[in-house]
Amino acid sequence: MKDASARLGYLRETVRLLFPGTGSPRAYTVLPHPVLPRRLAPRRWWHLGGATTLPYEESIAAYLGEVFDAPVETVLHVRPALRPNRKPVLEARTDGRLLAFVKVGDGERARELVTREAAALRGLAEAPLKTVVVPDVLHHGEWRGLPVLALSPLPVRRRRVPQPLLHAAVKEIAATGGPRPAWHGDLSPWN
Repeated sequence: MKDASARLGYLRETVRLLFPGTGSPRAYTVLPHPVLPRRLAPRRWWHLGGATTLPYEESIAAYLGEVFDAPVETVLHVRPALRPNRKPVLEARTDGRLLAFVKVGDGERARELVTREAAALRGLAEAPLKTVVVPDVLHHGEWRGLPVLALSPLPVRRRRVPQPLLHAAVKEIAATGGPRPAWHGDLSPWN
């Protein structure tokens, strides 16, 4: 992986943001390995390599625990570091099951994206869709001045989506916007 050092830098930045303060430490592991960082997950006995401890109080995990009224563990996905739409994406888990996917707007662009995604998903939830399944917005709020969006997990297909189903889904999503005027050509009067 060519961007491992950039991912590690981004991981350090994100951990400082999402796990500030002090308090009772919780053990986490960088998986599959610090040289190939993909996830930061709660430490389990079978994880190889060293553990890192992070404070729980005042963390995003504690906030999500309050939101969902249940003890929450988070798995942080370590995204490619140089993407313009990058934002922290977490799995919120309780009792070993996936509760939600959570996005945090950690920069100006990411804040805007998270807020717009929440609005778009709420709009799609009211649309009469037959093919597309839209995740439920379980929570859209603010933590430490950052927008937080928690979405219900959707079923995962193990095989490729058949082309007819994919085309039907694209057509259905395109139809949700309704007709809009579009600019064509230049300023010539006949265009």
